[in-house]
Amino acid sequence: MENTEHQQPEVKTSFSSRIDLSKLQESVLKIKKELKKVIIGQEDFIEFLIVSLLSNGHVLIEGVPGVAKTVTVKLLAKTIQTEFSRIQFTPDLMPSDVLGTSVLNMKTSEFEFKEGPIFSNLVLIDEINRAPAKTQSALFEVMEEQQITIDGTEYKMKPPFMVLATQNPIEQEGTYALPEAQLDRFLFKINVGYPSLEEEIHIINSFGARKGKTPEYSALIPRFKQWYQRRVLRGFLYGDSVFESIRIVNNKIIFWEDHYMRLMSSMRIIRIEIPQSYTPDFFKLQITNTISKVNSSFTGRVRLTIFREGGGYYTPELSSPSFIVNCSVIDSKEFFLKDSDFKVDLFKDYYIQNDLLSNLKTNNKLINVLAGIYANENNLDNCILLNNKKNVTEFLNGNLFIVRGNKIITPNLDSGCLKGIMRKKIIEYVKLLPEFSIEETVISPFDLLSANEIWLTNSISGIINVTNYRNKSFSNDIAKIFIDFLNKKVSNI
Repeated sequence: MENTEHQQPEVKTSFSSRIDLSKLQESVLKIKKELKKVIIGQEDFIEFLIVSLLSNGHVLIEGVPGVAKTVTVKLLAKTIQTEFSRIQFTPDLMPSDVLGTSVLNMKTSEFEFKEGPIFSNLVLIDEINRAPAKTQSALFEVMEEQQITIDGTEYKMKPPFMVLATQNPIEQEGTYALPEAQLDRFLFKINVGYPSLEEEIHIINSFGARKGKTPEYSALIPRFKQWYQRRVLRGFLYGDSVFESIRIVNNKIIFWEDHYMRLMSSMRIIRIEIPQSYTPDFFKLQITNTISKVNSSFTGRVRLTIFREGGGYYTPELSSPSFIVNCSVIDSKEFFLKDSDFKVDLFKDYYIQNDLLSNLKTNNKLINVLAGIYANENNLDNCILLNNKKNVTEFLNGNLFIVRGNKIITPNLDSGCLKGIMRKKIIEYVKLLPEFSIEETVISPFDLLSANEIWLTNSISGIINVTNYRNKSFSNDIAKIFIDFLNKKVSNI
């Protein structure tokens, strides 16, 4: 019998990551490059710091004085644009010196919590073993759960949050060894060694070269910060955000005060904190910086989106905000009426709730998206949305006005329509023209057929006149008057 060996066919396999981490890798390399402008050697130290930061971990750093432990952590905080806090642990340090304490406000006769230095992003605790166990134990909760509890109230830490503690391995007199429960809170224990002879020579030479000078390193690693701090983007996951669509003409922000006030009001309603830095001038600067990267005399649209930071599911962990500014170019510097047909019809698959949240410009726009799909499928230019009482509310991307003679009518806010900026301006401008009158009321679908004109209004297009609804055609005589009036007003801004 002949023995035959059956060889298994060669199987070629290849593996690739399902997650694109190229941008993260690029940002990590940038961070290392920036740190190495000042820090010589210590590659493993820097590597472990970044890994711990990305892993939501904490680090125990052990090394003799003078090996750049504190400097490295400070530079890391500046490079990724996060807050930095340093706490020197001593035998007489109390837990309240770290966490904060309640202080009596003499004006209100109420206790107010004053945050301690632990409320930061990167917290360096120098010589952690110099403080007694009572003070060390104050770090248990905040390191494990990224929160502290004072007087029964929980206070969350803002992400990213990392504790970096140092201890001297040589001098043990007057120190308190860390308990196992404390050591368990640290992801890494990093031994920072003494530099080599070549590195020492390099340190001496570079120190002499930059003596009296501020080290030149970049404080802008935005991709890393965005990847880390916004890794759970609540605006995307839950629509937990508000936004403004703003028209810009030759770098001038049109109706900026109205946009800003609506944005702040919306943030209060959905309970997003409003930092003191969120002033009109602050956002104007952010918008100006963004559009200046496109061209020196920008005309177009800007979307300013503010979303709630942090994690959590439906219940957010934080209420602190962050924002994104997007821009795109528009050719026309003036509002104008289009010559082409603009056909619309009702969208009756789903209805808008006539409540306060419908007045806000949020990311919860699923009905608008479905209406847009319906319009495309039925060769329409837009759709009219109805509320749960089957009354007219708005268009899928703007407010609605109808004209009967010299009376201009728009759905009231109780109908669930967006509290639009252009809507507000048209109502104001109608009152300046004595030959016209304005009415905010309930509009039924039957009222549309009895109108002479139907307008779609928003901040970007101004007024778009409807030419066809069902079997009826509409004029645009009054719309022309208001477009001209609108352009005159905008030119004076």
